[in-house]
Amino acid sequence: MSQRPPELAPLIDALYATFRVYPPFGAVCLTCFDNNERAYFRETPLAKLTAQDGVQLLQESYPHMWDTPDQYRYHLPRILECLAPPERADDLYPLHLAETMHRAGFPTWPDAEREAVLTYLEAVTPHLGFEPTQDLPEWEAGMRALREGVAPPTEEFYPGV
Repeated sequence: MSQRPPELAPLIDALYATFRVYPPFGAVCLTCFDNNERAYFRETPLAKLTAQDGVQLLQESYPHMWDTPDQYRYHLPRILECLAPPERADDLYPLHLAETMHRAGFPTWPDAEREAVLTYLEAVTPHLGFEPTQDLPEWEAGMRALREGVAPPTEEFYPGV
């Protein structure tokens, strides 16, 4: 099993510190989660959620899973931490995270939050194992969209969506 790249540790700490202002929220989707699962997500400290929990949260979309952007932002440090080794969580497709963050209002978030997220995502990108000719261009397009505060170019990669 691979280890966490040491350069990511302070960036992960910064994510948790930046987003700790949001109170704990449980998963609210009644279709995806039963009462026990919603209680688990509400009561388990964020950093104690398993890698499998992180993958499940990563693969959810806003607003499907959360009632407010604050619920998403509360979970975001663990979601982003799970992208890195050793977890290496796989998202649904490379633009999904950027699309979800954009729908959750990323362009309007405070500067410190946007900076913590972008700094981490830029540092974790080399560890994601994307195919250089297939998934990496899609991920990089999502990163550009987040930096520029615009919607990710889904149509470019998935015509007719």
